Amino acid sequence: VRPDTPAIQALLSAYRSATDSTAKPFTMAGATYAREFEAAAAFGPVLPGSKLPDWAGGMHGPDEAASIDDLKKAFKAYVLGLYELEQLTPEQYEPTD
Repeated sequence: VRPDTPAIQALLSAYRSATDSTAKPFTMAGATYAREFEAAAAFGPVLPGSKLPDWAGGMHGPDEAASIDDLKKAFKAYVLGLYELEQLTPEQYEPTD
């Protein structure tokens, strides 16, 4: 999904609001179920520079963890993202190539 689509812009707005960030959307080599859909995107709390608990490991490891503050930001981003997506019309969800 192109980053200029209404749905991606809605999610980006929610993420920026929840994290006080100026982040830009990006793609990564990791595999997600999103690739199985015609028009879908993975959306999650990548928070660069976050401080992990001392016992915690990295993303997708056996001891993966996040701080309480990061979990609160992620929750806020998800709620705002769902709200922003709900404001879109069905036509704004149509895939464009």
